[in-house]
Amino acid sequence: MTPAAQMPALSRSAVLAHFAAGDMLDQLVEEAVRMTNNNHDAVAYSRFFAHLMRDLYEAGRLQLSAARDALRSLVERHRDRLGNRGRALVDEALSYHTLDYRGATRQFGAACHVDMAGPLVIHILLHTEGFREANRVNILASGDNCGRAVMLGAIAGALYGVGGEHGIPEQWIERTTLLERLRGTDGGRLLLGSVPAETGREAIASRSSR
Repeated sequence: MTPAAQMPALSRSAVLAHFAAGDMLDQLVEEAVRMTNNNHDAVAYSRFFAHLMRDLYEAGRLQLSAARDALRSLVERHRDRLGNRGRALVDEALSYHTLDYRGATRQFGAACHVDMAGPLVIHILLHTEGFREANRVNILASGDNCGRAVMLGAIAGALYGVGGEHGIPEQWIERTTLLERLRGTDGGRLLLGSVPAETGREAIASRSSR
């Protein structure tokens, strides 16, 4: 266990948000984060991220013209889940009018701390269109682009879906070596849609009643 507030702490949030909501989502996220990152900021950003994802799941596939406005609205809705510093940094990310990933990286920082990476992810997503472009800009921003991708990739995937000009390129999915391993497990089939999502929700409800 580490006391650090680093982006890998957010890695379970998108999955948990698929199966839980509200106070139960907050509880599950905190438990998952504190197993590896016993840090208040790590928990706060993970909850913030989880509720963004939950709302995006419930909204479904958005029209391209509405995607970034919808994300901005959700960020504004859930920013109060962050601490004072986190809220101020997110507000600063929201204040940019155009894409300036170099300037934003200098401003927020390029390392993996959530107060650096989280606002930079928001800046990139609000000023790019599509999964491929968001990830390309994230790479160009340098620093811990793989840590930022935990949050950026999940949100961009939820915003733009799979396939087409703006979604996750299907050939990228098919080339991942993890895909066949996921198909070989119950949890993987659940995430890939081969098992109804209700199965996962029932498992969480059963766990919470113990």
